[in-house]
Amino acid sequence: MPVERTSIIATVNFKGGVGKTTLTWLLAKCASQEDNVLVIDADAQMSLTTAIELAEETGQWVSKDFKEWFEHHKGKKKTLFDAIDKFTDASGRFDFPIDKYTVHKHTNTLYFIPSTPDLYWTILEVFNREVMQGFVPAFLRKLSRASFLPSFRYCFFDCPPSFSYLSYSIMTNCDLILVPVNPDVFADRGLNILLEGLIMILHPHPLPKVAVFMNRARPYMGSYTKETRYFWDLVEKECNKWRQLKGLNIKPLNTFVPDRVDIKRSIQRGGRLPPELDQIIKRLWDEIKTFLEE
Repeated sequence: MPVERTSIIATVNFKGGVGKTTLTWLLAKCASQEDNVLVIDADAQMSLTTAIELAEETGQWVSKDFKEWFEHHKGKKKTLFDAIDKFTDASGRFDFPIDKYTVHKHTNTLYFIPSTPDLYWTILEVFNREVMQGFVPAFLRKLSRASFLPSFRYCFFDCPPSFSYLSYSIMTNCDLILVPVNPDVFADRGLNILLEGLIMILHPHPLPKVAVFMNRARPYMGSYTKETRYFWDLVEKECNKWRQLKGLNIKPLNTFVPDRVDIKRSIQRGGRLPPELDQIIKRLWDEIKTFLEE
């Protein structure tokens, strides 16, 4: 039976505070119920990495060794930035052996590579952009050859809310850009700015598929507020404009993720959700997976 290639999903929004990091983790956790999944924190702000550390400290996380492992990860120079540094070395060799301190195993099917503040260097012009473009596929190939790691069906990248040479490598090689929006005046405007910026930044590479969904939708009497629906209508119109006038393969997803404290604090609580919210994340993941496979 042939091994399926890894589908790369980049969660992106240049506006901070939209719930990008939390939804990246929850979707990856959901996907890992059926497949082997890798999550990579590509944001130098370390939001996902820090949330996982806090979850361990409060005793909520299933793994109890992350903090100790993370110190070895940094001390043995096995970080994502160390890999980038070796890949862009003037020698042209990618001398970066993969071992148990490169990737952390959280569960039997969910693996994680944390971020470090060093990734701020990928925002600055200290790397050759076209050399960096090849980093993500080269790094994933190295991981695929490590005998102690499984074949990953999906790789989720939590991207920074600004452009970096790492995000350039991610988005020029990914299968799907996932964009969460919130029900506010920045929903459609921010989406337009993001897409315009990505086209300019990624040129001459085309944009991959783009999926947009509403996060932090405001519940009201078993449905959602008129305000939430109003802003989502604007987002749908923006998606239609990009699809019809510019030929972008973009899809607004039907599943709304409600504005609930249980979701906002889910990583610190070990990724656990009440059953009704868990079902919402599963519906959202099913939509994403279907779009990926189209």
